[in-house]
Amino acid sequence: MPKRCMVPKSFAHICLAGIYLPVIFLSVIFLPVWGIKPKGKNMETSATAFEGNRQFVKPEWIDYNGHMNVAYYMMAFDLALDDILDHVGFHRDYKKRKNITTFVGDFHIHYRRELREGDPLRITQQLVGLDRKRIHICQNMYHADEHYLAAQSEIMQLHIDQAYRRVSPMDDESFAMFTSLYHAHRHLDKPEQLGRVIKQLPPPEPLQT
Repeated sequence: MPKRCMVPKSFAHICLAGIYLPVIFLSVIFLPVWGIKPKGKNMETSATAFEGNRQFVKPEWIDYNGHMNVAYYMMAFDLALDDILDHVGFHRDYKKRKNITTFVGDFHIHYRRELREGDPLRITQQLVGLDRKRIHICQNMYHADEHYLAAQSEIMQLHIDQAYRRVSPMDDESFAMFTSLYHAHRHLDKPEQLGRVIKQLPPPEPLQT
């Protein structure tokens, strides 16, 4: 009976590597070009800013100018904040159990275009900064059908200990919720409204007499 020719395992491993490594390399290079995304947890969140539930401009949000009143832009942005907090696990039940919450320290809104009754809203949110006591979020509000930018906001939320009603540092569990989202968003483009302030006008020109 003829002897079988045995191939050393190390040689076999080298051959397999020579076959599969080029395939893996080409997949990494060309899958994004072809628009094919590998499946994975939170892939959509890591690729784009967070988007929560859609909203609509309610009749009671309309003022005498016939468009959405400035106060309700803040309400819509604030409702969207609940979505992103729920998304990371910092929801109402969690806050109640830990006896913690968040307060808004700063809230800046930039109005771009008007919205009318019944208009659908799409709000995207990006976590742009974070420490143990503060959560820095930027939001963009779009007309969901016509896709124009209607408003932008920049918000600094403060972590609060409910027992003392004061700003307090997050524990490791809470902090980990937000750091995960921060690292998913950190490579996104910086929002144009980030750090913007109202420019002070010069003194008015004197009236001609």
